[in-house]
Amino acid sequence: MKSTMRWFPLSILLVLLACTSPHAQDLTWDNDFSRGLRGWDLGRNCTLKREGAMMYLRLQGPMDGGIADCKSPILLLDGAEHEYELTCTYRTDVKDSHLHGGAWLIFYKLGSDEKLVGDWTGLILTQSADWATGKATVRIPEKTQTFQTAIRVQGRKGRILDVRTVTMRRTK
Repeated sequence: MKSTMRWFPLSILLVLLACTSPHAQDLTWDNDFSRGLRGWDLGRNCTLKREGAMMYLRLQGPMDGGIADCKSPILLLDGAEHEYELTCTYRTDVKDSHLHGGAWLIFYKLGSDEKLVGDWTGLILTQSADWATGKATVRIPEKTQTFQTAIRVQGRKGRILDVRTVTMRRTK
């Protein structure tokens, strides 16, 4: 009991330091799907799966060749220019992905009129049988009021995309 009490104040201090560090403040999303969906919206052909203690999203390309997706929570912005780093841990059997096709994360950047600000962009995911990490820099132009991403398998009948984590950290 005495040794436990001695470490208790130290553990509280470490938690407080982690929560007040500059990196913790810049973290926008830290979605490890082992902790559930936390605001993500399961769309067509998307399920939460378990592999041992780990949970992940599984998207399977619809047999009609359409879109399987899962949308993130909407991030409200101040209209100023920003930059984020988006990281995704995934595995997929999808070959030859590109914008609007294959395995990817689409970025929605909308203005106050709910129209697209800038061009459609995204993070393209390459084929990987093991867990891999994809990264992208997301530039948010001025006058953007909301940001959202969606994990997608698009136009690939029966193909699989598993996603374990998605994190987004403000860099600028």
